[in-house]
Amino acid sequence: MAARFNGNDAISLSRGELLAKKATDKLKGQVVYFVQPVANAASAHFNLQVVRPGAGALGGRAWMQGLNGTGELGENSNAPESSFSPGSYIAAHELGHGDSLPDEYNTLRATRSRRTARTGTPPRSPPRTAG
Repeated sequence: MAARFNGNDAISLSRGELLAKKATDKLKGQVVYFVQPVANAASAHFNLQVVRPGAGALGGRAWMQGLNGTGELGENSNAPESSFSPGSYIAAHELGHGDSLPDEYNTLRATRSRRTARTGTPPRSPPRTAG
């Protein structure tokens, strides 16, 4: 997962960047993900359970909840599985939720609103416009 976010795999060829909103601000940085072991669970930011295929809350599919620091990884979550599209990697997508990033699907169902729609790639349904 860290390889996907750090720009070290065949799909993600570069690291994410933090850029200033104004060109006159010279602030720039790279986003780097890493795993750091801790001595006990109370010191951890996240508690991820590793589950066998077919087990866990979603049957072995990776999920993460950034609001409370919980989640699961399947035993086979160590590489892209291409289950949604070529190169798709559910565990890496879920890692973004662990960093408090929301889903950005362009569907009204995702936003639960008739007035706004998020932008991004829809998971399986075609995008709809608000109206």
